[in-house]
Order: sequence, then C-alpha cells, then structure tokens
Amino acid sequence: IYEADRRRGVLAVEAGQGCQIERVTESHNGAVRLVIALDRDLEPQDPEPYVFSYRVLVHSSMRTHPYLLHQPGSANVLRYTVRAQFRPPGLPQRIWWFAAETEAEAEYAPDGECIFKPDPAGYYVKSFNKLFNGWCYGLSWHWPLDDV
Repeated sequence: IYEADRRRGVLAVEAGQGCQIERVTESHNGAVRLVIALDRDLEPQDPEPYVFSYRVLVHSSMRTHPYLLHQPGSANVLRYTVRAQFRPPGLPQRIWWFAAETEAEAEYAPDGECIFKPDPAGYYVKSFNKLFNGWCYGLSWHWPLDDV
C-alpha cells in the first residue's frame, strides 16, 4: 500500500529476474497483493540461493515516508538483498539501510555507517545476513524537500 495515496491504480507491479507475476489483486484502498511464480522448482539441497526480483512502481505525486521493508516470519531466511533504483527527478537527498527490532525503529534516520554515499545513477544495494525472526530490514530515505 502507498500510505499517502490510497487510490486504486497508484501501485503497479512488474516481474524482474527469476519469476513471473502469477496474480495481482488490489483492494478498494489501493493495497496490492501478489502471487509470484518462480522460474524453477526449489530443492532444500540446492547449493546456491535462488535470486528473483520484481518492481513496484508508484504513480502518485503525493509524498509519504518512504521505505522498502522486509520482516521475516521465520528463522529460515539467511540472506536478504534490497536494491533500489531512483530516476531523476526523484533522487533521494539521503538514503540509509536499517536492521531494527521494530518497524517504528526503522523510521528514524541514523548517522554513520548506515548512510549510503550519494550515487549519481540513483542505484543502492544492501545485503543482510543472518536475519532475526520478526526484525525489520530494508532501506529508507528523505526526499530533497523533506525536513531532515
């Protein structure tokens, strides 16, 4: 869901690498749920992790507190990688990664090593290893007109 603009049609989803979008449903307030079909079957004995990606496109000029967040529901998630691509004029003023026990903690802008150096191409990547069940992992940012 896009908190600042809860109309239908604000969010769109596109398949990226390693998967297909099987089904997308949208609620009356713009919340999108999707079913992803992986390009191959997975086996517990697979030696390498399986990588897939998808894009969520936001079609709104309304601003919201932005973040990409993953909250694993089991201890079986060993690695999570977040990639974000921004395109002009929508380049963030400041972007950081977080690993926090609660979603509320993830909203605070940190100092130090969590802050990414600005990338002129607008591309940011962070990998998280050894995830804790129930914690929140992801990226957050300030837009140029936000109060920092």
